Amino acid sequence: AIFESANGANDPAAALLATARGLKNRATRCSFLLRLARSFYEQSDFVRCLEALGEASTSTGSQDENKEMAVGLMRIMSLINLGRLEEASATTVGVSRWQGTDEERARVLFLSGWVKMRMSNMVDALLALEQVVADYPGTVSAARASSILRRMKTLEQQTVGQVE
Repeated sequence: AIFESANGANDPAAALLATARGLKNRATRCSFLLRLARSFYEQSDFVRCLEALGEASTSTGSQDENKEMAVGLMRIMSLINLGRLEEASATTVGVSRWQGTDEERARVLFLSGWVKMRMSNMVDALLALEQVVADYPGTVSAARASSILRRMKTLEQQTVGQVE
């Protein structure tokens, strides 16, 4: 086979990435890579998703040129799913500056809080989740953040009650 994975098996994903690299037109190459990234993401192949997103960034000359909120969210979620929390946290900071709908911006802020919770940075996590509820009421992310905050408050009350 022309395109093989490290273990020698046929690897259609590698073939698709190679095809994208061969495209001469930058816009076409970037568009193709972003579609590949979405496909890899939907298949839970987060490593390949990040690879395609990285190549799309290279195609445009700058990661900042491709400031679609959906792309940033896909990058953040892939990093979270791979357990690369420090990178995910740093990515939420950059993506939070991009233009997007209230729902998208709320999701980035929610994910920032979620990552901080997973990193045991509870103070910053609480601040981020409270900010989602305050700044983006009525969004799905605000509802999720509110639910988490209620559960945390209940746990805190139970813990305080046990200590007394």
